[in-house]
Amino acid sequence: MSRLEILKKSLEKKESLFSAKLESHFADVKSANGQPLNDKRNGFVTLNRWERQNESLRNLNQSIDKTKNAIEREESKIAYVE
Repeated sequence: MSRLEILKKSLEKKESLFSAKLESHFADVKSANGQPLNDKRNGFVTLNRWERQNESLRNLNQSIDKTKNAIEREESKIAYVE
């Protein structure tokens, strides 16, 4: 298996994981229906959980961008050799 194939498979896995996490985050926010934000004692817990989910999504998106850049570099190397 070539390096390019490995990178493309990695990109597919990361994109599917990103999609699943995004769906999960939207479902979590939708299930809250605004009520935890009105709770004076535990509203911050919900906001912290959403912030952790957002941070996870940002990190995964950065990883996807790095993988895309690596694929472009590998394709340019292959094109240069040919």
